[in-house]
Amino acid sequence: AMRRTLEKTINEGNISYFKHDFVQTICSVEGHGHLPTVRHGFEANCDALLDLMAYERQLKPDILCAPTSYVWLSPWWLTEANYIFMAASDTGSVATHPQLSPREREMNYRDDHFYRIYKKRNLVPLSPMITHAFTRAALWNEGGDQESLREWSDTAMMVFGRGLRLIDMYVDPSPLSPDFWQVLGESIRWWQ
Repeated sequence: AMRRTLEKTINEGNISYFKHDFVQTICSVEGHGHLPTVRHGFEANCDALLDLMAYERQLKPDILCAPTSYVWLSPWWLTEANYIFMAASDTGSVATHPQLSPREREMNYRDDHFYRIYKKRNLVPLSPMITHAFTRAALWNEGGDQESLREWSDTAMMVFGRGLRLIDMYVDPSPLSPDFWQVLGESIRWWQ
């Protein structure tokens, strides 16, 4: 049923990108075709995810795929996927040193994470990593209600200056003023 649905969705919707998010790879249930242990369930579900991404590429060879749940930072994933998630929380903050705004704490969370993983000799290039780059919506605004245009523009340039090939944006149009939209548009053009 999933393959039929994928075929219809990809072909009729001309889908160019699939983010495999919230893929639960943990299973220890008997009768699922693998030994009833977490380890064997993880391997079976990881194989199923790889098979699903291969099927998507069979349907559309240039489709971009990104597994984001239960991935680990290994270049092995890049043989099967275009992007992988940064192996951390969607959002966070770093408060180890004084910062002027909630957005700066959130922005520095990603930089701190990347610093720590590359300090340990991570072999995955930065460019295929996925982060939740922008979070500005009525129900999820890491910048806070008083975010200034300067804070927003600093974030935009930091996001696009990291060198990522894919930018996930959780942006709701309603809380963005025309100036905020202009900053976002100019940043995107610079990044491209």
